[in-house]
Parts: sequence; C-alpha cells; structure tokens
Amino acid sequence: MKHYFSLLICCCALTFSEATPVGVEVRAQTEASTKAEVVTLKGITDQTAISIAKKEARRKRQTIAGFRIIPCEQVAFWRIIFDGGGPEFVIDKRSGMVLRVQTIPQSSTGNHATVGSGLTKEQAIEIAKKDVPRTYAKYGMDPENFAVFACEESKAWRVIFDFKLDRVPTSKDELLPNAKFPKYVIDKASGDVIYRELD
Repeated sequence: MKHYFSLLICCCALTFSEATPVGVEVRAQTEASTKAEVVTLKGITDQTAISIAKKEARRKRQTIAGFRIIPCEQVAFWRIIFDGGGPEFVIDKRSGMVLRVQTIPQSSTGNHATVGSGLTKEQAIEIAKKDVPRTYAKYGMDPENFAVFACEESKAWRVIFDFKLDRVPTSKDELLPNAKFPKYVIDKASGDVIYRELD
C-alpha cells in the first residue's frame, strides 16, 4: 500500500514554478488540528475571494441575502461557504478562478446546534480523522499525511484534509503530493458525519 501511495504522489506531483504568477508567495500558517505550521500559498485575499463568489452567486440566484459568508482558507484555494443552505465556491488563490461550485448538506435533520455550541473544532477534526482510514482504506490514506483545516458553519464543521505543500530542499519548486483529499461536514449537534467526499 505504501508503494501505491508513493506512486500516486509521484504521478500527481505538480510544480508551481511554471504556474505561479509574479507576486504570489508561499507562507506558513498554523494548522487547525495540531498547531503545527503548514505551508500555504499567498494569493488573493479572503475579501477578494468573497467578492468573486458573490458575483458568481448573483449570476445564478435572485438574491444572496440571508446567507452568512464564511471564507475557509486551504493550501492553494479559498473555499467560500454561503452558510444557511447556499452554495460553496472553490476559488484558486493564484488566479481567482472559480474551480467548483456545489451545494452540500450543512446540517442534519432534527435538532440543530447554534454557533458556539455543540461539537468543538478539535472534536470535529478527531471524528473526521477516525473516519478517513475506514472510509478510504483502499487508498491507504493516513490523515496525518494531510494538512487539516476546519471552518465553522452555523450547524456544522467543514473539515478538509488538504494536500501539504512541501518545499523541496534542493529546489524552489513546490510539490502537490496528493491528487485527492477527503472533505467532511460534521454536524455540531450530533457529531455525525453528514457529508463526505474524496475529490
């Protein structure tokens, strides 16, 4: 299984030296789960990403009023969540391009928690970490191989196991080792996994 994962890493490695525009820097930030520093790309700001998502959302909806907009930073992307049942936008930090738009569950049925109550960020991350090796066993995924980000929604936690951007010691190039990474929605009230995907 280790050989399969190593092969996956080699086959899916990309370098940023050719794709990174001038002015984009690599920076470190604190990982949600371990307080360890993870390397992220510095590109467009959260406010720019929100503006891009709003513009795109207005093209498809009459109004975006009533949603709480949550900017969720990842290694190379902004995930802009329209909390309250709206869409979720994945925006490339370097280009500002909308890469994906989807509407996913943001709560389970029944009683719901409110912001600041129920499951903590750390508890949500642990639930997701335990689920990764069970659900994605055929891929041999170890949650410790990913940078973990958790963003708080009104009724759930959005937990994302993102690729780590590792600096090659003898090069300025950056590698993206994982082509696919697990993403979760964990209900605050129940602690249930209400949505998961690998893409």
